[in-house]
Amino acid sequence: MDNYYFYQRITKDEEIGKVTNDVVENILKHNVNEENLEKIRKVVYEAEKNIKLYAKAGEIYARVEGNSFKAKFKDEGPGIDNIGLACEDGYSTATETMKKQGYGLGKGLSLIQENVDYIDIVSIPGVGTTLDILIEMV
Repeated sequence: MDNYYFYQRITKDEEIGKVTNDVVENILKHNVNEENLEKIRKVVYEAEKNIKLYAKAGEIYARVEGNSFKAKFKDEGPGIDNIGLACEDGYSTATETMKKQGYGLGKGLSLIQENVDYIDIVSIPGVGTTLDILIEMV
């Protein structure tokens, strides 16, 4: 598989899903099978959504190297006080406004964890969060 690199600044100005669509559209050019594509789509969408809902802005760095999809998501948000708790299925810090928009089911980080082979989350309250993921594509 050819190497592929992608970078995009994520702001609140765009609709949730725009970055995900851009990544998927570009990855389709690299013979990624449907199972792996669906994992990538879920992970990128959840990370993008978290950035757009909670942070002022953020960035995605993504690449395909051989049979691996790697991505880094960095945000300028409030940070996560308790990463372990935030990763539990069903845990949510969504506001009432977010819930009225259909968000806040507490599936974000747990869904990401279910679809990756490696995850590293570093968060500094008041500064932001960085999420590194790896999906081995077989």
